[in-house]
Amino acid sequence: MSKAPINSDAAAAAASATGLRPDQIERAVAEYRSAAEALHVEPNWQAIMHMSGNGIAIAQYVDPAGETKVTLQIDSHKHRGNWVQERAFVLDGTAYETFGEARAAELLRNATFKPAVVRPSTNGAVK
Repeated sequence: MSKAPINSDAAAAAASATGLRPDQIERAVAEYRSAAEALHVEPNWQAIMHMSGNGIAIAQYVDPAGETKVTLQIDSHKHRGNWVQERAFVLDGTAYETFGEARAAELLRNATFKPAVVRPSTNGAVK
């Protein structure tokens, strides 16, 4: 994701169209970029459990950095002599097909309002 600064003219146009201040547009874009990046960068998974027997196996992995509570679960079984694996990304008992889907649900669940510090300008107007 691009870390390019917000163009001031574009921020002013977006502010005019949405009724937000330009600084609010910049904060919203920064939050969007952070959330969008988090959807697709899988952690360096660490195994916490593996069980197998009778032609089936299950393995579970967590994020060792603790940045997400999404876990990776790999279920394996033998089908016609070959191992078949099915991956699921699990968040609080709900399975998702992709990490991005699970991470989006987690980010939405944990999203909180973050008030910004409002600094007075030198001429008395609020920035």
